[in-house]
Amino acid sequence: MKKVLSLLMAFIMVLSAVQCLSVMSFAADGNYESEPNNSKYYANTIESFDTDYIGSLDNRNDVDWYRFTITDDVDYFNVVFGESEHNENYINDGWDISIYRSASDDALKVTTFDGGYPYESPNLPYKGTFYIKVEANNKTDDDAPIDYYYDLEIVTNVGDEWENEINDNKSQANLIDNNAVYSGVTTNRNDVDWYKFKITGDVDYFTVVFGTNEHNENYTNNGWNISIYRSGTDTVLKSGTLMHREALQKIFLPSDSI
Repeated sequence: MKKVLSLLMAFIMVLSAVQCLSVMSFAADGNYESEPNNSKYYANTIESFDTDYIGSLDNRNDVDWYRFTITDDVDYFNVVFGESEHNENYINDGWDISIYRSASDDALKVTTFDGGYPYESPNLPYKGTFYIKVEANNKTDDDAPIDYYYDLEIVTNVGDEWENEINDNKSQANLIDNNAVYSGVTTNRNDVDWYKFKITGDVDYFTVVFGTNEHNENYTNNGWNISIYRSGTDTVLKSGTLMHREALQKIFLPSDSI
């Protein structure tokens, strides 16, 4: 007799995922920051993706805001931030970069760039309007990056098998196909990713394989918890933990166990 099973999976991150680094090039046509842009209301609109925008802080209390919109044809995006090649000297202190969703005052991601390789955010699988705030990391320090140029770029990506936010509970679970690899990212300690799939036909068993993505530059400091639920129940059928440096986590479920 054929078995039709609906199961739900939750991926819960213990600590945030590793960031990736990349080297940026300068945009020859020059998309320069336009003042005043010291609040969300006056945010500069980034209309061209995959190209550099150049800005600078005029004083220790200066704040630069940017706004951009991700449409449905984009699967995920990255925010890339670095020191401009137009600076004659290296910065002694750095910038704080915060990424916000339009309707929220809680930052999706906050980081500090203090020189070296450009910062690249994790892949962010969101749609809608977003804001970026750039400010001095230390507003009282004489070494604050005043009149130093920075480069800001929004990189958009399209992939058939990427997590689609919002998927933070069962009702919002992403529907995924069997025998395909899906990529996702947990953007903060409280982020939860839910996926839904079906097993049909005369299946003896199935395997859930989970591992760190090859795009990560470094190993995670901790890991993820993976739980498998049967549809319509809160009982965990199987669970596992992927720690750093582990290549794969395989979860076998014989058909007679479910």
